[in-house]
Amino acid sequence: MQECGRNLIRERTFLVHDYDRAVEHSKAKDSFNKTFGRAKDESDYYVIYSNPCVEYWFLLHTSYSDSDYHRSVCQEKVKNICNKKREEAGLSRLHEDDYKSEPMLFEYIGGLEGVCIACRNAKTRFDREDKSGSAVGPFSTIHHASQRPCTNLFELLQALDEFAERIHEKGK
Repeated sequence: MQECGRNLIRERTFLVHDYDRAVEHSKAKDSFNKTFGRAKDESDYYVIYSNPCVEYWFLLHTSYSDSDYHRSVCQEKVKNICNKKREEAGLSRLHEDDYKSEPMLFEYIGGLEGVCIACRNAKTRFDREDKSGSAVGPFSTIHHASQRPCTNLFELLQALDEFAERIHEKGK
């Protein structure tokens, strides 16, 4: 089984980019776009990102959004989701960034069903065409640092799902 996993795991390399603060710095945007461009040239490298922040991905667990929120707005919205659920359970409200260490966050944003909703919403957003008519998808010519809001975390989850399925098949 270990040999099987080792062979499958080397097929793809994922570069997961935390975009939170980079969006405000032009050097970081340029660096991200260069990394993305280099990864596109290598068939086994994939850049995974969420712009403007990972909290946008969390919001997609509950509903579709193409609003270009600042990261602080996304963070506040996630905190509000947590607080609503905590109040329903008779728990105290979270303060500041406490949601980031909230052990129930996954359940609060919908659990596995929320992941399916987020994947569908993210794919819808990712595949839509921008105002200029260019695809916003993974191999478009648009600079990905400029795509807001946008996330392709669903691609990582799809790849992990395929990987798990292949390991399961090899183990039979």
